[in-house]
Amino acid sequence: MAILIQIAVLASLLVLAVRFLGMPGIDKSSKVLGLVSKARGKLLGYVTSAPESVIVVSSAFMGVYDAGFWNIASSNIINWLLFLAAVIVFR
Repeated sequence: MAILIQIAVLASLLVLAVRFLGMPGIDKSSKVLGLVSKARGKLLGYVTSAPESVIVVSSAFMGVYDAGFWNIASSNIINWLLFLAAVIVFR
């Protein structure tokens, strides 16, 4: 049980660090470097994937391999639904 609490605390800290340090830092840096919005979006996408990656790796170390597979599947399903919603709204 203690390991689950540690993982939850560390994952929460990672989410907060990404939200309040990583995303604003990359956004400001990419504006200063003059990157196009597409490149900026890709960088922000990689940064926001970091907490998810930590959870998948830590669950694999704990032997819960199915969690990683379901995480990937659900992420893809959600991304497709959001993509379709954006196409419908902005078409």
